Amino acid sequence: ASNNVTPETPAETKNEGSPDAAEADGDIRVSAGDTVSVRYVDGKARALQVHIVADGTANGRDRISPTSPLGAAIMGLRAEDETEVVIEGRTRMVIVERIERAA
Repeated sequence: ASNNVTPETPAETKNEGSPDAAEADGDIRVSAGDTVSVRYVDGKARALQVHIVADGTANGRDRISPTSPLGAAIMGLRAEDETEVVIEGRTRMVIVERIERAA
């Protein structure tokens, strides 16, 4: 999985090696098919759970595309990583709280 981050959605990612390498606890990285719990840490500390889908079924709410602003920003991150994402012209800080692999 590639980390498609556009200049509009800067992400501080540390993508050492293959995203499939060493998926021990704590080293699981966000990829398509995962369900991810994220929390915005600026202003209102709002948490949400999103499923990253690459099959065209994204709805922009709980099912997002890996190329959406939030999806692109969190692809390749690990639990407890944080990054900035630009949504509707506003830069927000988001933290990945938990990653659940598809069964």
